[in-house]
Order: sequence, then C-alpha cells, then structure tokens
Amino acid sequence: MADPRPAPRESTSQTAPPQAGPAPQSPKAPTPPVAPRAPPGKIEREKKIMKLSYARRAKSLHYLLGFILLGIGGYLYLFNPMELRIITNLVSIVYICAAFAFLGIIVILYTETKRRTADYYITQYRVVETLGILRKKEHGLQLSLVESVRIHQTFFNRILGIGDVEIKASRDSIILYKVGNPEKVESLILSQLNRIKGIRGA
Repeated sequence: MADPRPAPRESTSQTAPPQAGPAPQSPKAPTPPVAPRAPPGKIEREKKIMKLSYARRAKSLHYLLGFILLGIGGYLYLFNPMELRIITNLVSIVYICAAFAFLGIIVILYTETKRRTADYYITQYRVVETLGILRKKEHGLQLSLVESVRIHQTFFNRILGIGDVEIKASRDSIILYKVGNPEKVESLILSQLNRIKGIRGA
C-alpha cells in the first residue's frame, strides 16, 4: 500500500553568506621631507641673505688709470708747464685739460658700468645671477641641487682678497666672478646646504 503521508519538501532557501567587512587599510608610509624650492616668479619673492657684485678692487688698475688722467688734466690746467706754452697759440690749454679729464671720466664710468652688469644673490632657496643694467636677466640654481662649491684664485687675487666662487650641480653651474672675501661666501653657501640636508633627513 502507498504511504498516505506526504513526502517532505526540500527547502529551496539558501543561507546568505556573511558580508565581508571593509578590508583593513595598511598604514601609509610617511612622506619623505622635500627640500625647499624657490617659489615661481622673480627673486623679489625670496628672502635675500647676501648680495654680491664684482669687487671694485678687481678693477683697481682701471680706476687708477681714470684718476691719473683726471689728475693730469687738473695739473695742466692749474700749472700750465713751460712745455705746453709753445702750443697754446694753436690749441687752448683748456681744451687739452678738458680732453684728459673727459678721458678719465669715461674710463671710470665704463669700468663702474661693466662692474655693475652682474649682481649675485644668495637666498634661502637659490643662488641667483642677474645680468644687465636696465633689463635684468636671471639665472638661478636651486641650492637643493648643488653638488660642490669651489674657490678659484690666482696669486694676485689672494693679495687683493677676491676670487671666483663656482657652484656646480649635475646639469648646471654658476660662477660668482671676482667677489670679495670668497671664503665667507663659500662658508655661507655650505651652511645653507647643511640646512637643506637637515630638512631632508628630518
């Protein structure tokens, strides 16, 4: 005889798998400190630590020549030596004195202008060379990229206390020509480099 009891139903419902929680995030590695870099723009936005230029004593012979010419003009005008009295009928002594004085002024002004065509600045970010008188052109080198600082001096440069300071990076360089007290300049640049290295290693 057939079993009158109904056959048990098979359950079709499935237990939902437990939802996985958010994956644990691995702690982020600390960001290494970045050496300071100059802000975009001109050097006016940076703090200037030192300003340098071509030392006057590097052009001492040119200045001496200019003052000698001025002195000759003044001497001839004041004393009018006998040797010149012969030609005073042809050329006035005033014109001769003026010619010497004019040449002396030209030599002095030309030397001073050439000396001022280049200025150098050391800031907290860069070493900057500015060229020109009316329209300045800037050439900057980031201190964070500097690899070496060297002084170049001749025998006479040592006597005058001047020298060239060369700052080199891997792909660029700047030479500070004929600056006074180059050892002090080198020491300042190296101290800035040590400051930047300290920031990197912090």
